[in-house]
Amino acid sequence: MRRKRAGMARRAGAALAALLLGLAAGAAHAKARHFKNLSYPEIRERLRTLAAKYPQYATLTTAQERYGVGTAGECGDGPCEQFILRLSGVSEEDQPPEMPEGFVSGEVHGNERVGPVAALEASELLVYTAACVDTGAHEDCNKIVEYGLTARERAWLHRTIHTRALYVMPMTNALGYYLNTREENGVDPNRDFPYDYPEGHRCMRSITARSLNEIFRDHIFQLSLTFHSGTESIGYEWGSNNHGSGHDTSPDDVAQAQLAAGESDFAGGFSHTFKYKYGRMSSNPYPVDGGFEDWAYAASWDTEAQHKCDTRAISQCTGCGDYDPARTTGCEDATMRAFNFLVETSKEYSPGDADLGTTTNLLRPAGNGGDNGHVARNIRLLFMHMDVLAPNIDVVVPEEESGEDAAGISMRELTQKGDCVAFLGESKPENTQEISLEWTMWGSFNVDDFEILATPWPSNDDGSLSCIGSARKAEEILGVHSTSVHTVQQDGAATARWQAGVDTYSNTVTFGVKELEPALAESGVAMVTIRSTIDGAWGASNAGAQPVHEPQSHVVNARTNPDWDFATADGKHRVVGRKWFYSAPVLVRSSASSGAADVVLNVCADGKHDESALSVIINDAATEPTMEDFANVGCHSRDLLEDGSAGDVTKKVITDGTQTIARNLWNLPNETASGGTDMSGNAPVLPAYSPTVIPDGNDTSSNATALPTYSPTVIPVGNDTSSNVTALPTYS
Repeated sequence: MRRKRAGMARRAGAALAALLLGLAAGAAHAKARHFKNLSYPEIRERLRTLAAKYPQYATLTTAQERYGVGTAGECGDGPCEQFILRLSGVSEEDQPPEMPEGFVSGEVHGNERVGPVAALEASELLVYTAACVDTGAHEDCNKIVEYGLTARERAWLHRTIHTRALYVMPMTNALGYYLNTREENGVDPNRDFPYDYPEGHRCMRSITARSLNEIFRDHIFQLSLTFHSGTESIGYEWGSNNHGSGHDTSPDDVAQAQLAAGESDFAGGFSHTFKYKYGRMSSNPYPVDGGFEDWAYAASWDTEAQHKCDTRAISQCTGCGDYDPARTTGCEDATMRAFNFLVETSKEYSPGDADLGTTTNLLRPAGNGGDNGHVARNIRLLFMHMDVLAPNIDVVVPEEESGEDAAGISMRELTQKGDCVAFLGESKPENTQEISLEWTMWGSFNVDDFEILATPWPSNDDGSLSCIGSARKAEEILGVHSTSVHTVQQDGAATARWQAGVDTYSNTVTFGVKELEPALAESGVAMVTIRSTIDGAWGASNAGAQPVHEPQSHVVNARTNPDWDFATADGKHRVVGRKWFYSAPVLVRSSASSGAADVVLNVCADGKHDESALSVIINDAATEPTMEDFANVGCHSRDLLEDGSAGDVTKKVITDGTQTIARNLWNLPNETASGGTDMSGNAPVLPAYSPTVIPDGNDTSSNATALPTYSPTVIPVGNDTSSNVTALPTYS
C-alpha cells in the first residue's frame, strides 16, 4: 500500500509541476492582452460571470438589493444598478469581526472611464490567481498566463483574497457611467456628502452618494480608493474647504504621505506621462465641499463638520425617492476612519485603448515597461493599497536551498498545492548546525524591530504534535506558553516590502541549532516564529494637525496602538490595535544523534487537514513524502484522484475545500462537505462513489463522474503498457 500511494504522490506531484512549469514557460510566449474601455453592459456581464463561476471568492449584489436605495434611471434594458462585488476566500457569513476590510470605487463621475476598467480587471486577476493556486486546474491557471506572474506574486494575490474582504463598486455612478456623463441627474455625487456643509444644505440626493453612505455605515473600511480622471495625481486628506488652506495637515499625514509616495513609485509612468504626483487634496487637485474623500476619513470623529442634510429627491429622478435625513449624520464612531485616497488616473477623462496598457508582467513596474498604461498601473496601485490593509510576515526557505525549479516555482508552493503535503520539509545535511530562513514583511514600509522566538511545539493528549498553520494560531500559542518562550535573536536591521530606496525587500536570518536547545529540550521539536513591529512613525502625534493631533485612522492605529479597539454596534466588524505582527510557525526537529535539525514550513498552512494531529516530519530531503506518511494528519481520500485536472469530482472537492482553507486561517470551525464519507473528521470529502464496471475507462454507475476514455494495450495491475498514454492509478 505504501508503494502504491508513493507512486500516486509522485505522479500527482509531477503532473502539478508540469502544469506550473507550463504556466511559466507559457508566460514567456503568451500574447499580451491590451486593456480596453468597457461599457456599462460589458462590465455588468463580466461581474455576473465572475460571481457565477467563482462563488467561493466573489459574490455580487447591488445597493438596491442590499440597502433598498432607489434607482437613478434606466441603463438600457433595465434600471441602473450600483453593483457591489465582494472578494474574499471567507464567506460573509463566516467572516470574523477582525478581518480587515477595504473598499474600491471605480468612479463617482460617470465620464471618468479608467477606474471602472482597472477595478474590474484587478478583481478578475485576484480571483483567477486564487483559483489557480487553490485548485491547480488548467482552466483557471491558463487565465493568468498572460500576466507573467512569478511564484511570489501568485502567493501574494492568493494571500490577499484569503486574509481580507474587499468590496468593489466598479460603476458607483451607474447612470452617469451608462450615459458617459459626469453627474447623476444634474447632481455632482462628489459634492453630495454631509461634510463641511451648513445645517439643512441639500445633500445625499444622488443614488451614488446614498449607496456609498449605506455601505460605509455597514462596514469598517480601513482603506479605500476612489478613482477619478482629469489630471494625474494621488490625493489624501485634507481636501475640504474647512481645511482648504493647503497648510492644514490631518492627524494621519505622515502615514498618508508615505503610502501615496510608495503607490506613485509602484504605479510608475510610461511613454508620454510620468509617475503620479501626490499630496493633500486641498491643493492636489483642489478643495471641495461635500466630498466623499474627507467624509469617509473623518465623519466619525470630526463631528463639527457634520450637519444633517435636506435629502429630498431630485425632481427629475422618478426612481430615487426620499432619503431619511437621519441617515446623513450620527454614524458610529467606528465606521468613518478610512484612508480614502483620490486617484486622478489620467488627464483625459476617457483615454484611448492604446494608452491603457497590457497584461505583460503586470505586477512589476520595470517589467511592465512599454506595456504600462493607465489601467495597468492602477491595477498595481490597487493591489499595493490593499496589501497595506493587512500586514503579513511571509517565511520561506532561501531559494538556493529550496530546489527552486526553472519556472521560478518553489518546492514550498508545489507541496502546498497537494491535498495533504501541505508543508515543505527542508532537511539539512546531518552535519548542519545552522538554519537560514528568508522572510518578508508585507503590507508595511518600515520594520522597526524584529525577534525570532522559539518554544516547544505543543502536543495533543495522545502525544502527537498539534497542527499550527497560521500566524494567528502561532501568536495564540506563544501567549499561552509565554513562560517557555525563548528569544533566539533580536535585531532591528530589516527591510519591509514597500520600503523606499532598497534593492531587495527580503531578509535572511541565520541562527545555530544550539540556540534552540531550550525549546528543543522538552520533546526535540521546536516552534520558531518571527515577529516584528512596523511603521512606528505613523503613530506619532502630529503637532501641526487640525483639528486633533493623535492619529485617528484605523489603518495607523491597527499597527501602532495596542489600546485601539473599535467595533460596530452589531459586533460584526472590529479593529483592534497591536504592536507585534507574527509569522506562521516554522517547525524544527533536532536529530538526537548529530545535533542537526530538520525544518518544516507552514505546517497545515493550507487548512486542508485535521487540526488534531501531525505525527510525521520529513527526515531526508531526498525522500519523497507519501500519502501514507500523512495518514495521521487527517488527510482524506482525494489522493485516489491524481491531480486537479482529473475530473469534475476532484474539482468539486477542491472547490468545497476553499472555504476550509480560509476558515482555518482565521481559526473558524470547519464544515464537512455533503456526500460521501468524511475520512478525516473535518476535511472536505469526495462524493459517494460506487463504480459498477470499468471496461474502457468509463464508469457505468449512475452516481459517478466518468473517467476520461482510456484505451490501454494491457492493464494487468492498473498500469498501461502502451507508450502514448498516462497510467491510471491502481483501481480496485
